Amino acid sequence: MKTAEEILEEMKNLFYEKTGTEIRDDSDMGVRMTAAASQVESLYVYNDWVLRQCFPTTATGEHLDMHGGIR
Repeated sequence: MKTAEEILEEMKNLFYEKTGTEIRDDSDMGVRMTAAASQVESLYVYNDWVLRQCFPTTATGEHLDMHGGIR
């Protein structure tokens, strides 16, 4: 899974490739990209959790109970 730092670096690199402008960490765009990268990382974490809950062998808690109820 990608970290927020890795995501931020990819975002900055892609922005530079498309615009030719480097983003400084202390700029408005840099702060916004940092916040967006953190949110994207949260989506990766949530996606991983959802994937685990989809299968009875990795589900936990009430999601595991739901799998049991189906079977």
